[in-house]
Amino acid sequence: MSKTLIEIGIATADFYCVADVLRAIESSGADGIHLDIMDGNFVGQITYGAKIVSDLRRHSSKRFDVHLMVENPLPLIGQFKEAGADIIHIHAESKNVGATLDHLREHGIESGIAVRLETPLEKALPYLDYVSSVILMCAETGYSGMEFNEVALARIAAVRAAYPGMRILVDGGMNFDTAKLALEAGADGIISGSFLLAQKDLNAAIERMR
Repeated sequence: MSKTLIEIGIATADFYCVADVLRAIESSGADGIHLDIMDGNFVGQITYGAKIVSDLRRHSSKRFDVHLMVENPLPLIGQFKEAGADIIHIHAESKNVGATLDHLREHGIESGIAVRLETPLEKALPYLDYVSSVILMCAETGYSGMEFNEVALARIAAVRAAYPGMRILVDGGMNFDTAKLALEAGADGIISGSFLLAQKDLNAAIERMR
């Protein structure tokens, strides 16, 4: 069995010290950096845009997973491709999902679907044949530090049963205990931000989470 994919989210990082955060992640065993792009409409928060992603890209060799938590991802694809995204996840609940996935495929960009915890899985399933991964949110979308909801476990198992080869990432409320539950349910990737970044030994924490 391949090792568990670990991505570290930086939306909750102290951006005054973001260079230090980036260096710590770069020297760690993390597989990638998870970049939550929030527009203040699809979710209540606003984070950062393509300029920040581009600046970070110049100083990192890690896989950049851009998670577009926005109402309409289609017009944003080009700028995040240019900024250095390795994969772009869009939400099943957003506008122009099919057209956006077509656009990603036509431009050779790896794509994924994300789905909110409260959204029926049926809304995302039609797109899974066209993407390489799915992010299943396990807590309320758009806020850090939210508690893991165990309802997510049955959703993980359902996607794993229906799509045995699908890469399933989980996001929201991830710590050592909840990551273990998610992996046992069928996930093979963990996205964790504030929890991992708060650990004194990042490498040890990553290995423990795997």
